[in-house]
Amino acid sequence: MRYVLVHGVWHGGWCWERVARELASRGHDVAAPDLPSDQPGLTQLDYAALRGTDWRFLLLSFGGFLRDEHCRSCWPDLETAATRLYPDCDRTTAAWAFAQLRPQARLDLHAGELRPVDVAIACTRDAAVDLESFAGVVPRVVELDAGHFPMFTHPRELVDALEEVSLVRSAGETDQRLRGDS
Repeated sequence: MRYVLVHGVWHGGWCWERVARELASRGHDVAAPDLPSDQPGLTQLDYAALRGTDWRFLLLSFGGFLRDEHCRSCWPDLETAATRLYPDCDRTTAAWAFAQLRPQARLDLHAGELRPVDVAIACTRDAAVDLESFAGVVPRVVELDAGHFPMFTHPRELVDALEEVSLVRSAGETDQRLRGDS
C-alpha cells in the first residue's frame, strides 16, 4: 500500500517521521512531502497537484492563531504552543515540534467532495477538533484514543488504524487483494 502523509498548518513532512517509519517497517511505500504552506496565494488545490495519483492520504487539520505582516498564522512561543497546540505531548516532544513550526499562509478552503470510501480517523481526546464535527460529514469515522497529534504520541496505533481502514471498503467488504488473498 502507498500512503501520502499530508501535514497541517505550521508543520512539514517532519511531523510524520514516526508514522512514516512505522508504515515503512510494515512494508508500505510512504511519502511525507513539505507543502509550500508558508507561501501566500496558494490553495489546497495547488497542494493537491503535488500529490500524484494512486495513493492513500492522511491529512492533518488546518487552523490559525496569530498573523504576521504577510498575513501568515504562527504560534507566539513554546509555552502557548505546548499548552494549546500540543497538550497531549510531553514537553520534549512539544519543544521538538515547536522548533520546526513555520508560518502558515492564509488559505481559502475549497472543500472537495467526499466519496463513500472516504474515512476520517477522529481522536477522542482531541482538544482542537470536536469529535462531533465529523457526524454527517464524513461517510465513515474511526475513533482513535489519542489527542490532536497521534503521529507524535500514538504512531503505532495510528498506523494500525490506517491499515484497518485501507482494507475495508465502504460496504464493509474486505478488499481481498490488499490482504494478499487474491
